[in-house]
Order: sequence, then structure tokens, then C-alpha cells
Amino acid sequence: MEIEQIEELLRSSDAASRQLALTELTEVLDDGALDLLLLAAKDEDPTVRELAIVHLDDLGDPRATPTIVAALADDAERVRQAAAAAVRDSRSPEAVELLLNILSHPRAEVRAASIAGLRDHRAPEAEAPITLRLQDESAAVREQAVIALGYLRSETSIAPLRARLQDAQPSVRRLAIGALDYARTQEVRLALLASLTDDDWRVRADAAKQLAKHGSALSADGLAKLLTDSEWQVRKEAALALADVGGHVHGADLLALLQDGVPDVRRAAANALGKLHATFAVPALERLLADPDSEVNKAARRALAALSGAQRAPH
Repeated sequence: MEIEQIEELLRSSDAASRQLALTELTEVLDDGALDLLLLAAKDEDPTVRELAIVHLDDLGDPRATPTIVAALADDAERVRQAAAAAVRDSRSPEAVELLLNILSHPRAEVRAASIAGLRDHRAPEAEAPITLRLQDESAAVREQAVIALGYLRSETSIAPLRARLQDAQPSVRRLAIGALDYARTQEVRLALLASLTDDDWRVRADAAKQLAKHGSALSADGLAKLLTDSEWQVRKEAALALADVGGHVHGADLLALLQDGVPDVRRAAANALGKLHATFAVPALERLLADPDSEVNKAARRALAALSGAQRAPH
């Protein structure tokens, strides 16, 4: 189909005809196609606008960047999603400036999409504006800001991210724990220890997992308190973390977990005791060989093998 025919279809009052025109445009790779796609991106029909953004993304012409970024504020969610995908693909230097311009948009979903786009571009100049959004009234925007700063991994972002461990929204607190993965400072470790008492069990579990990466024996006492947590996922992560931080003095507490009602917890305790070379746990681990859960049996065998090696090792 010639470009003139496609243009005529695009000006049709019938939305289906305009959608057909966009399908035909995928075969045209000249400036005429770009102009028609830019026109279609402002169509009254959301399907037409969505298809136009998708095709603009495929075209990869930097001249389409302003239109694509503007579509992040479209009334239709599917158009916004197509624009967000196109922004991720864009390598236009102009994109960062345009995204920064809508970072204060009155609609929260647009601010969140702007931050997500800036994250994908990993633009250092976006750090300060994104940091300000950690105070946004919308939890969704704060979530995106935390994720973006975690991507940037800047030393100056550590303190603001650490403060988000006290966010009112549990999802933001959890994301802040993950975003701080690159920070191994004493201040971060202490903040994570405080998160072990969080009201949300998912935050407690994530904090235990992150403290394991810090590998500091100074975290052992705090982690040991979680071995009696009401949520089995927290008990499991605490047991595994204790092994990673060298919580030898809490071996007896781990021993008690070998009788936990949840197989995953028993398995974690067995693994931890083996890793800590807790030879006193051999009788209890041998009894675990008869556990009804096959994965617990395997963990007990591995732990016993590790302890056997530890006993044979010269002192």
C-alpha cells in the first residue's frame, strides 16, 4: 500500500481503518511513516495511539522521543504501558531531560513512570531529583524512587535509602532493604538490625537475608531472636543468616528448630548447623534422617557429612 493510501486511511472516521493503516505503516521506513505515526499517537482512539507508540518504538527514530515520553501521561493505561516500554528502549539523550520535566507531574502514575524511565537510563543527573521523590505522597512513586536509587548505587543515596526503612508503607521498606544491597556500612547494618523488629514479617525476613550478606557476627544476637518468630519464613531466613554471620553461640537455638513444624525451617536449621560445624548436633541430625520430608533428609545428610569432615580435620 502506498503512503498516500495509508494516510487516507489514517484520516478515516472509522477506528478499525485507522488501525489497519498502522499495520500497513510497519512496512514503510521513510520520513513519511514517522510523520504519520506521530499524528496517530494523538488519535482519539486508544488502540490507535497504542499501536502508534509501539511502531514508533520499533522505528527507533530519536525524533519520536518527545511524543513517546508525552504518552506516559496518556489517559489510557495500555498506551502508558506501551510508552514505558518504548522509553526503556530509547537511547536518545533527549529522553532524560524530557523525563525530568514530568517528574513533578500532578498524576502519581506519571511521576512513577518518569522515575522508572530515568532508572533505565541510569542518568547520574537524575539522582538528586529522584531522591526528592522519596518523600512523595504516593507510595508507588516512593517505590520507584527507591528502586531507581538502588540501580544508581551512589554513596550519597545510602542515607536517604536508609531513612526509607522507616517508611509508612511496608512495600517501600522492603524495597529499601533490597536497594541497600550495595551498602555495607555500619549505619546500614544497624538500621537493618532495627528492621528485624518490623511489624511486617516480610520486612523482617528481608532484613535477615540482607544481614546475612553483611556477614557480621555482631548481628547474631538480633537474628537469634527471630528463631522463635511467629512466621516460619522469618525463622527460616534467620537460621540461614545465623550460619552466614557465624552465630556459633546460638547453636542450641538452631538445634531446637530441627523439631519445627515446617519442613523448610527444619531444613534451614540443618543446613545452618552443618555450616557452623556444630558437632554437638550430630545425634539430633541423625534422628532427622527419619524425617517424613525427603528434602529435610537430604539436608540432614549434607550437614552430617560436613560435621564428619570437621571432626576429622586436624586441630
